[in-house]
Amino acid sequence: MDTNLDLDFLGLLDTVSSEVSHKILLLYTQQDGLTLTETANLIEEKISTVRDHIKKLIEAYFIYKKEKQYYMSNFGSFVMKYLSNLEIFNKTRQVFGQIPGELIPSEFIRDLIPYIADIKIESDPWQFMLTSTGILNQIREDLGSGTFELKILGWQSLSLSIDIMEKYFSNVPFEKESLNRFLTDLNFQLITDKEILKDIKESPQIQKIINNIEIQDRFFICDTVQNFEFTLFKYNEIIQFFLNEKDALGVGHHFVLKNNKNAVEFFDKVFQYYLAQSKPLTEYI
Repeated sequence: MDTNLDLDFLGLLDTVSSEVSHKILLLYTQQDGLTLTETANLIEEKISTVRDHIKKLIEAYFIYKKEKQYYMSNFGSFVMKYLSNLEIFNKTRQVFGQIPGELIPSEFIRDLIPYIADIKIESDPWQFMLTSTGILNQIREDLGSGTFELKILGWQSLSLSIDIMEKYFSNVPFEKESLNRFLTDLNFQLITDKEILKDIKESPQIQKIINNIEIQDRFFICDTVQNFEFTLFKYNEIIQFFLNEKDALGVGHHFVLKNNKNAVEFFDKVFQYYLAQSKPLTEYI
């Protein structure tokens, strides 16, 4: 592993991390062709201070000078675009910052970043419960009136799923015909890890329900993941993302994206990525 430091690159990072330099670059992404005085006035900094930072930005090739005016360079525009994406993605670090890097391919996240600018991360478990209850109530209202799609990646507990179904869908008998019809209506699929086998083994109720080939075929186990540390939940155009935690309420940071076509595409990419690495539950029981 090469751990040699690129001092030139570190210098570049130091230049762009300066507050004044960043203000100049942000200004030039909106309006360039400005003189030194115009730049200083617009960002409300001393001319002498701005002159020093402009000199560094020119030396780093972020901007260039033509006659007495300064312009954003092609290189500067490129860097600012990626810094903007990093700023947006930073809003989700409480979630993605607790997920191992290899669990979600970076190119999938990169494509999602521009479409989560207004995302709100919740850290209150009670807020998660309120949000989830709203989604479950929507599913309950929708059943029997259209086409649906419910897919889950990395669900924490099958026992919890059964408890939820009994509470919110009490009109669904836990018999194979009715349960099959219920899951079919929802176009249900679940991909998870081998922890589900322990869940099944310890619950006679789950064993009774799962002892049905049609139901088993809706459950998949991914061999390549030791433990999904998150859950991605999709109901039609609603995407819910949360961390699986072992506290009393079982969830930490989470967010919801509704009617966001790009979030749905993100989910579908991740789901298909893991589906290709998974086998039906029937192969393990």
